[in-house]
Amino acid sequence: MRFFKPDWSLTKKEVRVSMNVFFQPEMTEKELVLFREFIEKEFGIRMPDSKKMLLQSRLSKRLRELNLKSFNEYFKYLTSDKGKENEFNTFVDLVSTHVTKFFREPNHFEYIFENILPDFVKAGKSQIRIWSSASSTGEEAYSIAIIMEEFISQHPKITMDYEIVGTDISMPVIDKAKAGVYNEDSVLELSRYLKYKYFMKSKDRDQKLIKVVPEIRKKVNFRYMNLMDDTYSIGTKFNIVFCRNVLIYFDKKTQEKIIKNIINNLKDDGYLILGHSETIIGMDVGVKNVIPTIYKKSF
Repeated sequence: MRFFKPDWSLTKKEVRVSMNVFFQPEMTEKELVLFREFIEKEFGIRMPDSKKMLLQSRLSKRLRELNLKSFNEYFKYLTSDKGKENEFNTFVDLVSTHVTKFFREPNHFEYIFENILPDFVKAGKSQIRIWSSASSTGEEAYSIAIIMEEFISQHPKITMDYEIVGTDISMPVIDKAKAGVYNEDSVLELSRYLKYKYFMKSKDRDQKLIKVVPEIRKKVNFRYMNLMDDTYSIGTKFNIVFCRNVLIYFDKKTQEKIIKNIINNLKDDGYLILGHSETIIGMDVGVKNVIPTIYKKSF
């Protein structure tokens, strides 16, 4: 019995491309070490043996697209002058993890709305600056902006303005964040009120896309930043910094370096917000714990 009929009309090139989809080169241990050391040096991201298959799978597509025969060839290209100019951003996007959604870990936003912002009002703060330090495709930064808009609209007698800065190591996700376009599914958990007020539906209903309203987009400034840098050139210090679900990718030494740099960019009474799977217990970085995962600068 024949399970399929060969298509002998395919050209040799088409057959080669088709076979490459199923057969990918094996990453050697030496090649894994090359990429592991490069990734940890450039980005501080840990790449243990358990992530070998993930790394191999993601990079195999680039080998096919660039018509390269081995991961060693790809590494040589990546680290060449031409590769640094043309391939580096693509590589960063492949080895970074971008998992986010609107109002992820909602208790953080509730605490800002119910506790931090009222305290800022009592202290007479009228200009609030907030940093989403691993903003990915922008959902976190726009969620912060929505919280700020809602607080201001519900307290019409106060004078308060804000600026949000979103940074990431991947230029492709920064570009997506700037566009502010997402699948409709990304806002399923939001109330009808928030969806109607802060998002626009695509005119092409078949696309099922939504876009953040321009009034919100203009309040958020997205830019490139590598948290592994020795210092951060990011302007005036912040009242609140989000650094959620990024420390888990770094070793302890790198975590402490990043936190210290972030604290240096936090105002004396500012707040640091971490992800629920992260902790800075045991680090002497000059913050005190307010509630789990939320810290206040203490000097």
